[in-house]
Amino acid sequence: MRTDWREQELVIKPEYATERAQTAGVTREAIAHTLRFATDGVAAGIYRDDERLIPIIVRAPKDTEYGLIDHMTGSQSAGTLIPLGQVINGFNYEIQDTLYHRRGRVPTLTVSADIALDTTHAAVHPSTSRFRPVVLAAATTILGMIPLLGDAFFVSMAVTIMAGLAFGSVLTLIAAPVLYYVFFKRDEKSVPLSASASLA
Repeated sequence: MRTDWREQELVIKPEYATERAQTAGVTREAIAHTLRFATDGVAAGIYRDDERLIPIIVRAPKDTEYGLIDHMTGSQSAGTLIPLGQVINGFNYEIQDTLYHRRGRVPTLTVSADIALDTTHAAVHPSTSRFRPVVLAAATTILGMIPLLGDAFFVSMAVTIMAGLAFGSVLTLIAAPVLYYVFFKRDEKSVPLSASASLA
């Protein structure tokens, strides 16, 4: 099954200090522009390369010694630059969906999957496709625990981790597909019988 949903991302939201910011003449838009300049960058123009249009992005250097709150933002009334820390009360961090797909202006999640697969193929194919990554991940960790077997303090932890990874690999690659086949093969055989009975 495949979807166009993407992982949520950490979003930085400044807490606007209304009284101090309005006194200094700094708007929310100015703060947002400063933060975009300090992180993703702001569009400064477009460079034309034959038929290609390449956006020009201006952003603060990544190797600067200043933090995000140390950047300067513009005051429209005073016509000067003011440290960002003087017009906000710090930052809030939230996990949000930053990418939305819409269809007819309605947020939409598209799900696609392969259909009409028999039970045997549905049980064997996922197991074989996941065999290499599962075995490699488990094997590397198990081998990494071997030096701890000679340590009396860590031997119990090492044995527990090694046994757990080995059992989990067997459960993922063998037990789960077998149980899937056992339960759903029975349902697959019962479908033609129920269909013929309804037609009769």
